[in-house]
Amino acid sequence: MVHKVGDLVKDVSKYADELHKKHKTVKEEEGGTLEVVQAIQSTSLTLQKARDSFTQKGLELDKLKKESTSPRELEKAEQKLKKGQEEDKVLVEKNGAVKEDFEKKMSLACKHFQEVEEVHLKQMKEFLTAYAELVENNHDLMGQVHMDFKRQCIEMTVDKLLEQFVLDKYTGLEKPGLNN
Repeated sequence: MVHKVGDLVKDVSKYADELHKKHKTVKEEEGGTLEVVQAIQSTSLTLQKARDSFTQKGLELDKLKKESTSPRELEKAEQKLKKGQEEDKVLVEKNGAVKEDFEKKMSLACKHFQEVEEVHLKQMKEFLTAYAELVENNHDLMGQVHMDFKRQCIEMTVDKLLEQFVLDKYTGLEKPGLNN
């Protein structure tokens, strides 16, 4: 059993090395996914900043209208607002394209990760099953040894023990004569 468990430990150790290599490979293969995650974070942040700026420009325009400022300043503020609106539109389109790419790559990456995890879990289950069988076989053998021992104890009577003692210790079959 110890030899078989040692072999199983070697197999698990070998598998651990292979798994480490597989994780490195997966990390390299999914580098594009990391890039698209960073891209969506960047474009989302840029879009949020642009929207905040657009909202601020809208508030400034409203303020200028209420204060009855010069038409030139109003026109300038309206141009800034229009420019902000155009920038927002471009960023929304860019964010949509990046989001679509993100969803596609994340979906593929998740499928890939799931496949790797399923293979890993299957292998770990096989290792556990092999170990359980080793323990079960050892238990069965120990049970057999116990049953044989119990049977031998039951079969061993006092007469048999005395006979065995005599056979092991006797000095001969004839009685020693009287020495005169």
